Amino acid sequence: MEPTIELGDRVRVEACARVCAGDIILFEASRGYVLHRVIARLPGTQWLLHCGDARFRSRPGLVRIDRVVGRATSCPKGPLPRQLASPRVYLASVIRLLSAGRSRLSTRLDAWTQTIQRR
Repeated sequence: MEPTIELGDRVRVEACARVCAGDIILFEASRGYVLHRVIARLPGTQWLLHCGDARFRSRPGLVRIDRVVGRATSCPKGPLPRQLASPRVYLASVIRLLSAGRSRLSTRLDAWTQTIQRR
């Protein structure tokens, strides 16, 4: 999440009933807890597209809404901005990730599409 949140910063996380694009969320992943910004919610699903603010060092991913612990509301620098740093940066990251071949994100999207088609 650098430069918004530096490594080692303490962050206040509060439970939230609703998550919006631009929110910074804490969620449980297979490798532990992750703090990333929500880019979008996939329409008609329980999936969120997320990415860190570290620009090209952070890769977008998908997380189910039920894995979200809460929304980050502040850190030592003060209240956290809810705006997306630059939608073009996130879009470029997603395009680069999807064009790289069989990435984790595209594999999850394929699985999601197959699940929908079976219904």
